[in-house]
Amino acid sequence: MPRSRTLPLNWLIMLPLAGAWLVLGVLLLVFSASTNRHTGEQLIQQRADSLMSNLQMTAETVDRRHELQRIILAMGAESGVHELLIVAGEPLQVVASLDASDIGKPLSALGGSDTRLIERSLREHRPLSANVEEHDQQHRDFAMPILLSNSQLLDQLQSPGAIYLGLDTGALQNVQQQRILQQSALLMLGTAILLALLVGLLRRKVLAPLNQLLQAIASGNPELRLQQASQEAQGEFQVLAQTLYQQYQREQRDKARLQSILASAAEGILLVDGRGLISYANPTLCRLFGYTEQALLGQSVMQLVYTNSDRERLRQLRHEFRSEAPPSQFTGELLGCSQSGAPLQLAMTCSHIHLHDEEIFTVMLHDIGERKEAERLLQQARESAESASRAKSEFLATMSHEIRTPMNGVIGMAQVLADTPLNNQQRELVGTLQHSAELLLTLLNDILDLSKIEAGMLRLEHTACNWEDILLDACKLMQPHAQKKELQLYLLIDPDAPVAILGDPIRLRQIVLNLLSNAVKFTRQGHIHIELSVTRQLTGSAGFRLRIRDTGIGMTQAQQARLFQPFTQADSSTTREFGGTGLGLSISRRLLELMQGSISVSSAPEQGSCFTLDLTLPCQTQQHTASPPSLSDKRILLLDPQPLSLEIVQSSLAREGCILLYAEQANDTLPPHDLLLISDRIGGSLPPQLRSEPQLWLCSLPHEHCRCPVGVRRLPQPGKRSELLQAVQQLLDPNQTTAAASLSNPTSLPQRLHGRLLVVEDTQLNQQVIRAMLEPYGLTLAFADNGQLGVEACTRETFDLVLMDCLMPVLDGLDATRAIRAHEASLGGTRHLPIIALTANAYKESRQRCLEAGMDDFLSKPVMRDELLKVLQRYLPATHDAPTPEATEEPQPMPSQPGPVDYPRIVQMCEQLGTAVMSNLLQEFARQAGSMADEMCTAIDGADWPTAHRMAHSLKGSSGTLGMDALSQQAAALEQQLKHAPAQLPLEPLREAAQQLRAGVEQHSQAALACCQAQT
Repeated sequence: MPRSRTLPLNWLIMLPLAGAWLVLGVLLLVFSASTNRHTGEQLIQQRADSLMSNLQMTAETVDRRHELQRIILAMGAESGVHELLIVAGEPLQVVASLDASDIGKPLSALGGSDTRLIERSLREHRPLSANVEEHDQQHRDFAMPILLSNSQLLDQLQSPGAIYLGLDTGALQNVQQQRILQQSALLMLGTAILLALLVGLLRRKVLAPLNQLLQAIASGNPELRLQQASQEAQGEFQVLAQTLYQQYQREQRDKARLQSILASAAEGILLVDGRGLISYANPTLCRLFGYTEQALLGQSVMQLVYTNSDRERLRQLRHEFRSEAPPSQFTGELLGCSQSGAPLQLAMTCSHIHLHDEEIFTVMLHDIGERKEAERLLQQARESAESASRAKSEFLATMSHEIRTPMNGVIGMAQVLADTPLNNQQRELVGTLQHSAELLLTLLNDILDLSKIEAGMLRLEHTACNWEDILLDACKLMQPHAQKKELQLYLLIDPDAPVAILGDPIRLRQIVLNLLSNAVKFTRQGHIHIELSVTRQLTGSAGFRLRIRDTGIGMTQAQQARLFQPFTQADSSTTREFGGTGLGLSISRRLLELMQGSISVSSAPEQGSCFTLDLTLPCQTQQHTASPPSLSDKRILLLDPQPLSLEIVQSSLAREGCILLYAEQANDTLPPHDLLLISDRIGGSLPPQLRSEPQLWLCSLPHEHCRCPVGVRRLPQPGKRSELLQAVQQLLDPNQTTAAASLSNPTSLPQRLHGRLLVVEDTQLNQQVIRAMLEPYGLTLAFADNGQLGVEACTRETFDLVLMDCLMPVLDGLDATRAIRAHEASLGGTRHLPIIALTANAYKESRQRCLEAGMDDFLSKPVMRDELLKVLQRYLPATHDAPTPEATEEPQPMPSQPGPVDYPRIVQMCEQLGTAVMSNLLQEFARQAGSMADEMCTAIDGADWPTAHRMAHSLKGSSGTLGMDALSQQAAALEQQLKHAPAQLPLEPLREAAQQLRAGVEQHSQAALACCQAQT
C-alpha cells in the first residue's frame, strides 16, 4: 500500500489535537481579557476614589485658594489624570482647576459632558462616573458631591460643591493588553509543549504500529510481514497483528477452497460484468469451449453464443434482471459456440447480483449434449413402441370391426332361424349357435375397449348422472341371467350417499356390469349383494365405495394375484367350466385407474368373493324437493325369508318416521300393522285374514313366475327407493296424488291394426325403426324420402294415414301437408287423410304450427312404439285385448340432462321389437350415422349450411329414437348452432363440435348394442 494511504490516519489524530489546542488558546485568551478588564476597572475606581477622597479632605481643611490650586495641580501631574476641578458656591463656580483659566467661571460656562455629570451628581447627591471618548482618546470621568464649610474660600459659611476628576484609560488599557498577550503566549506555549509530547507518544505507540500493519497488508508478501508484526508488536497491537495474521490465513484457505471448488465444478461458471464482458471463467468452462482463461477474460460473452436468437434472448434477460421486479434466477437451454465453431447444447442457469456497487451476472453452463442424444434415442424408441402398440391396437380394432359385421349377420340370421318352426334338436343347435355368436361378439367388444385403452384413445365423459340409475340399469340387465340360476340380486344404497354425480355413466355401468356378470357367472346358488356407501364427504365431491358380494365359488390367494390381467382367469378349469376371457376385470381396473379410482378383491374358496371399488367423484348441486307426506307412526310389516331385504327396505323408509317390522314367514301371530310388504319368495300362502289388508309385493322373479295375486300392487326388485316410498304412501293414504299410476297394469295395446300407411321420412334408419315397430301389427307401409315424393304418392295412391317428418330436404313436412290439403280441396273435400307429425321439436309452438299447416296429431321424437300405437288406434281400425285406449298425452320436452344411453328404453324396445331386430337397427344406425356425421363435417368445411343442418337434425332424431339421449342432445345443440346464422360463427368450434359428434356415434352405438345383446 503506498505511503500516501497512511497520511490520513496521522491527520485523523493530529487535526483533532490541533483543533483542541486552538480552542483552548482562544478560551484562555477570552478568559484572560475578561479578568484583566475587570481588574483594570477596579483599579481605576480605586484610584479615583483615593484622589477624590484626598482632594475632598484637602478642600475642607485648606483656607486659601492658591494652596488648593497647588494641590490640584500636583494631583493633576500624576499619570493618567486627564482633568481635575472643584466647583462650589451659589451659584456654582470653579474654585480650583488644572486649567487656571477656568477658575472663577460659573459651571454653566464650562459646558460639555463634565458639566452634565457634575449637575447630575449634585442633583442625585451621590458619586457618579462615565466613560467618555473624545478625539480618539478614552477617559473616565468621576463626579462626587462635597460640602465646603471653609468660609475663607468662598466667603460663605457652608456651600455645596463637587469634585470632578477625569482619568485617561487608554494607557491603562494598553498595559492590560500587553499583560493579556504575555499571559496567553505563556499558556499557548505550555499547551503546545504538552500537545507535542502527546503527539510524539501517539506516533510512537499507536501510529507507528498501525503503519507497520498497513504496510504489511499492502506488501507483496503480507503473510510474512504480518507474522513479523505479530512477533514485534506489543500489547493490544500484538493481539491485533495476530488476529489479522490468522484472518489472512483463514481468508487464504477459503480462497484456495473456493478456487478448488470452482476448478473441480462439473458446470462451467462465468462471471460477466454489466457491460457483458467476461471477468472470470473456471477451468471446466474453458475446457468446454476450448479457450484458455486469459483468452476469455475481457471478451464479450456473446462470442460464446451460437445463434442470434439466443443472443437476443440474453439481451432481453439482462433487461429483465434490471427491471423493477427482476427474477431471482433464470433457467433454460442455450446453444453455445466453441472455439472451433461447433455448436454446444447447454443448460444455463443465470443470476444477478450487485457487489460493492458492481453489477455481476453469474452464469452456470452444463453440457447436455449426451442427455439430449439419449432423450432423442429414447423418444425414438418410445415412438417406435407406441407405433407398434398403435399398430397392434389398430389391428385389434380393425379385426374387431371387420369380424363384427359378419357376426351381426350370424346373430341376426340365427334369431330369424329361431323364430321359424324347428324340432327340438334343431332348436338346441340354433341355441348353441346364438350363444356362441353372442360370446364371440362380447369378446370382440372387450378387445376393442382394451385396444382403445392401450392406445390412449379412450376419453371419459363428465356428465350429470345418478348412482342409483347406473346400479339399477346394471341390475335390470343382469336380472334375466340371475333369474335363470335362481339367484337373488340385492341393492343397498346408503341413504347419506349423494347419488347425483358427475362422471362417465357408460363406463361406470360397464364396470358394474362386468363385476355383476362375473358374480352371476361364478355363483351357483344364493344371492349377490350390491352395496354403495360414502367414505368421505368433500366440498363439491365425495368418496364412494361400491361392494359386490356373492356366494359363489370363491378364490385362493394365488388365484386372486392373477386377477385384473388381460386374458387371465383364476385357472384354466374356470374357463372350461364357466367360460369367459378374463378381459372384463382388466378393462374394469384400467377404467377405474383412468377415473383415479381403485379396485380390490377379498375371497376364500367356497365362501364367495367381494369386489370393492373406491372412487372419488364430483357431486351435483342438491335440489330441494317438496317433503312427501309423513309416515310417522305407521307400522309396516315386511315378509321376506332373506334378512338382507329388511336392511334395504329400512334404508328407503327409515327417515320417514315409520315403524318397520319383520317376519320370515306369514302366519297367524304377526304383530299389528298398517301395511304388508311381501316378497315373492315368501313360502306358503297368506292366511285368509291378511289377503284383504293393504299389501305391496316386491317381485324379483319374472312376471310369469311371480306369485303376486291378481289386482295387487307390485314393484320389481331391485327398484328405486322413490318408487317404493311413493307406493307405500299411496297405499297408506289413497287420497294422496302420487306416481303410483306407474305401478298399475299398463293400458292395453291393440293386437292388430288395419290400414295402409305412408311414412314420409328422409332418414333410412328411422324408416327401418318404424317398419320394425308397425309391421308386426298388420299394417302395410310405404315410404317416401322427402316431402315432394310424399305429396306425389298421396296424389297417385290411396293411404289410410300419413306419418310426416317435419324437417326434410326438397320439401319439408309443413309445406307437404299444405300441398296434400290443397289437393284434397281441389277434389271437393270429400276425403280427409289423417296426417301425424313426427318431429324432434316437442314444444307447444311446434305443435301449433303443425296443426295450422293441416296436420291432425303430433308425436315428438324419439318415437316410442306404445305412444305411436296409441295415436294410430285413434285413426285406424284395431282389434284390442282391452276395450278402451287412453287418449294421447301432451308431448313433453326431452329431459334437460338425459343419461348417455336410456337403458330402460332400449330394454323395452328389445322386448317390443325383438333383440335381433333391435340389434340390426343399432348396427344400421352405426353405419348410417357415421356416414351422416362424415357428410356433416364435409358440409361444414365447405360452408354448406343447409346440408350440415339437415344431417344434424337427422342424427338428433335417429339417436333419440334408439335411446341414445346424450348423443341426441349433442346433435340438437349443434343443430341449433347451424340453424341460427352459422356463417357468422367461427368455423373451428363448429368443426370441433361435429368431430366430437362423429366420435360419439361409435361410442354410444356400441353402448346401446351391448345393452341390447345383454338381453339374449
